[in-house]
Amino acid sequence: MTVQEIPSLSCGKRDESRAPCWELGCSAAASGQARRLVREWLLKWELTELTDTALLITSELVTNAIVHAASPDGVALSLRLVGCPTGGCCVWVLVRDHGSGTAQAERAGRSGSFDDPMACSGRGLDLVDHLAEAWGDATDNCCHTVWACLRCDCGFHGHAL
Repeated sequence: MTVQEIPSLSCGKRDESRAPCWELGCSAAASGQARRLVREWLLKWELTELTDTALLITSELVTNAIVHAASPDGVALSLRLVGCPTGGCCVWVLVRDHGSGTAQAERAGRSGSFDDPMACSGRGLDLVDHLAEAWGDATDNCCHTVWACLRCDCGFHGHAL
């Protein structure tokens, strides 16, 4: 997917009730803050069945952005509730940083961390790969966005915001 195909991470004009966006710092507390925000919005949307999975994915994506991008400007977190034309919906978790890296090189099976049971890192994106309907990353001229899509049966019909 390209940056143009994923829901916008822009915190500009959008339907705030289905597309909240937050600027997070780059401290160790950012992942906890992100989890609290995601939990709150899933409760508002009555999608609590996604909570555990969404929180794990959010924590992984935010932590990776902070650790690997080393962006002094922090990271932005956004959720998108998007209706599918065939029924149901997708909740997109998007994390933007000002790094130029790519999550693609760390895709499942390439990191080799499962070969070393003593490795301290390298398994997070493997978990995202197993838990999300789809995930990926995209870089534009100033930012890097990593996203994950969680599908659910919410009865919402519509189009991307």
